[in-house]
Amino acid sequence: MKRTATTFCVMALAFVVAQPLPAQEEAAAGSRVAVTLGDVSRMREVKHLRGAQQRDTTQAIQSLAGWLQHQAERRLPAEQSLQITLRDVDLAGEYEPGRMSDMHDIRIIKTLYPPRIELEYRLSDASGTVLREGEATLRDTGFLLGAGPLGSDPLRYEKRMLRDWLRSITMQEERQD
Repeated sequence: MKRTATTFCVMALAFVVAQPLPAQEEAAAGSRVAVTLGDVSRMREVKHLRGAQQRDTTQAIQSLAGWLQHQAERRLPAEQSLQITLRDVDLAGEYEPGRMSDMHDIRIIKTLYPPRIELEYRLSDASGTVLREGEATLRDTGFLLGAGPLGSDPLRYEKRMLRDWLRSITMQEERQD
């Protein structure tokens, strides 16, 4: 019975993480926002994983990139464009070695494993003039304390962190006008 319940939890987690991705190629064509990924296989989150863990984590990072593109398109003023490169993504939690053999595909969430994202960005106006550009390292060591509307989303900590960052760069631009 215990093994069946654990298997169900692992399968449910894999289903949630492996949701279909938005067609990023279609979204990028004619879009004011472009979100690209650095070399996923070299990201600290993925490089030590193998098999299903690596596949599921890669899909989660791709899903996060699609979500970020959608959020930026909604938030960005019509006369601006934004290019973002996610250079490194370290999701909240870890697959801990030494866990029971039937729990090896479960991500353990602890304050010890905060989410961390390194990115580059360029915000431009309609004429192509660069309004802001730079690099940012986002890390939320208090990620388990925050409240938010993302409830049971397996990427809720990363999304909250990216949403706050996106809000900060678009609000700074609004204040400069």
